[in-house]
Amino acid sequence: MANLIFFILNLLFWELVLIGIPAAIGAVIGWQWWKRLPEEEKVPHLFGRSSRSRNASGAVSTLLFIAFAIKVYIDGNWNETISNYTLNYVVGSMITILAWTAIIIGIPSTIVAIWWLHREIHGKP
Repeated sequence: MANLIFFILNLLFWELVLIGIPAAIGAVIGWQWWKRLPEEEKVPHLFGRSSRSRNASGAVSTLLFIAFAIKVYIDGNWNETISNYTLNYVVGSMITILAWTAIIIGIPSTIVAIWWLHREIHGKP
């Protein structure tokens, strides 16, 4: 697991160096070029609005991976290879992570829902 996290961090670093920084430089150059164009040569914005729900799915899997990494670290299986994890361990870890998530997100959302319902029923602004 430690090797996997190290690999992901290296991958993010090199992606930033090889792709992110040149893309940022290109964006700055493009923006400067766009600002200097005369108004009659500028083409209006032709891109449509994208769906937020379509772009929001990556956050949940990333958070579940981070939670799994924390669970593996807490269990002391950090330096063990992933192929040595049993199916029972992985499924049990996922159920534990889902329970943690339900507790961490569920309790505050229940409190907010009860508060909101109380305000709606009593008609207080």
